[in-house]
Amino acid sequence: MPTEILTALLVFAFGASIGSFLNVVIWRLPRKEQISKGRSHCPQCHKDLQALDLIPIASFLWRRGRCAHCNKKISLRYPIIELIVGALFTAVFCFLNPTDPVSWFLLAQAFFIIAVLVVVFVIDLEHYLILDKVIWPATIIILLSNLVLDFWLGNGIYFSETLQSVFGSIAGFLPFYLLWKISGGRWIGLGDAKFGSFLGAAFGLPLIFVNFFLAFFLGTIVAIPLLILGKKQLGSKLPLGTFLAVAGLITLIYGQQIWGWYLGLIGLGS
Repeated sequence: MPTEILTALLVFAFGASIGSFLNVVIWRLPRKEQISKGRSHCPQCHKDLQALDLIPIASFLWRRGRCAHCNKKISLRYPIIELIVGALFTAVFCFLNPTDPVSWFLLAQAFFIIAVLVVVFVIDLEHYLILDKVIWPATIIILLSNLVLDFWLGNGIYFSETLQSVFGSIAGFLPFYLLWKISGGRWIGLGDAKFGSFLGAAFGLPLIFVNFFLAFFLGTIVAIPLLILGKKQLGSKLPLGTFLAVAGLITLIYGQQIWGWYLGLIGLGS
């Protein structure tokens, strides 16, 4: 087996394992359960799962999608999240193609961003919640990692990566915060502003604007058919965090190209 294929398979397996952990985070945090409290258990019968029940994707297939204890169906969400995270990790690995310590560090940063985006996507989609327990620690981790990167790259007093994160975080937070403040929370939730702060820290300027544009574009594509079919009314809530998260995944990989295309479109490209 070629080394490249073997490496990609290992990255996928690693991503699927992270996806398995994210399933625990997604299930427990909205229910105010401790992530570190107790072993993973069946949500139906609450029996602790054994090692063979915790192998990402394979356990679900082996048990035919049923709990080994109560034989009740297990939600397809679990293997789907494991599969998606594994696929995203592999795609980003192939895109970045790390060859030196700095590029491996950037890959680890990208993996972390993906994990946060997946957690926010699912929780906001299911509960209309963007949790402080996820957003603020994640934002701090991104800022600190960029500070480490600045020291590593010898950026000295300029701290270009860190400043990009700080200014991006402010730019990501303020527009949504103002919308929330002006509308009294009717137009947008404060959680979306906090999530914007994380996205700005992750992508910096100007890519946070690419993220916002893509999110509103995706939201419009989804909202118009729902309005036409009568599934939603004007003023109905939509989980903006889910669109921001999907847009974040696109921005992570293609943000620079999209921004370059836009600059060329308005005659400012090189």
